[in-house]
Amino acid sequence: MSIETTEWEWEACSVAALDAYTKARRAEAVHLWRRAKELSARFPANDPRHATSLNNATISAVLSEDHDQAYSGFEAALELWQNGLGWTDSMTVTPVARSSLFHFRMEQRHSDAFAEVRRNRNKILLDGSLALTRFNLALCCFFRDVDDIGDRLLGEALAEREQSCGTNNPEYVQIARVISGRLDMAGRLEAANEIDQELQSSADELTRSALEIWRQEQPGELTDMRRLLSAAYLTAMVHERDFL
Repeated sequence: MSIETTEWEWEACSVAALDAYTKARRAEAVHLWRRAKELSARFPANDPRHATSLNNATISAVLSEDHDQAYSGFEAALELWQNGLGWTDSMTVTPVARSSLFHFRMEQRHSDAFAEVRRNRNKILLDGSLALTRFNLALCCFFRDVDDIGDRLLGEALAEREQSCGTNNPEYVQIARVISGRLDMAGRLEAANEIDQELQSSADELTRSALEIWRQEQPGELTDMRRLLSAAYLTAMVHERDFL
């Protein structure tokens, strides 16, 4: 199998798995995520899809209540995200046609400057996916009764997801809901109510899900940008139904 064929199969497995997990078809999702993890072994060492693959495959440990294995898996995935952030410095960035001919011409004329801006945006995008892995790791901390570390990880995940995707992002809202619940359990009702009020306005104008964005914005060719977007948008977070 060629590396390009491997990449297309990895992508197909990851998309189908995320769709299955969203619809509570857990066994199907786990099978596909494990296959994607096997395929990712052929990717370059610093490819951000390694982090996506390990994060997603590790959700199976959460579902089987093997919280020690889940903790180790998500912790390792966080390290892989750091490698992926470094990958953005060397990824091939090509000019993107915009609705404005003026912007397109400016990007062509100042390609180096625009490329740097896009690389910074790419890192911020990956930070948002790293936040999902951090959230998953936080859940493992609670399962293992290491609440102080879990609460810290939740706060970090919320800040990263907000910077990357904004407060109307569905995954941001889920992280914030968990933090609100933690505050409520600790008797910090005023702080919990404050978050709940913010979430009320966010929930009224939720943006598209990560899978919807992927389906609409994926480049047609197998480019570094497509690799980056697949790593970012096909990263899964543990669903509320599996820990509440």
